[in-house]
Amino acid sequence: MIETLTLAQFTPHLDTEFICRTPDGGAYPLRLTEAEASAVQARKGSRQTETREAFSLLFLGPQNPVLPQNIYPLDHAELGTLPLFIVPIGRDDEGTLYQAIFN
Repeated sequence: MIETLTLAQFTPHLDTEFICRTPDGGAYPLRLTEAEASAVQARKGSRQTETREAFSLLFLGPQNPVLPQNIYPLDHAELGTLPLFIVPIGRDDEGTLYQAIFN
């Protein structure tokens, strides 16, 4: 399923909430703040699918806790539950920024 996700599926859901579920039973709101095509190019001979462009998603979550990079189920009202690999990439007064990259 994750292999078939596209940028076009996420752009209508900018500024909407996803709930990140952690293995210890925690549930943290993550707001999709950015969905953009990525400049990342696949290496020659990689298994990248020809039908999907590379893209990245940015989510803003609470300041604490900072979730370690991992695959988490993210629940969304319209998209359902998506297992996404997210990485914390920054933190400020607004919260913690997480990124998911698809290529």
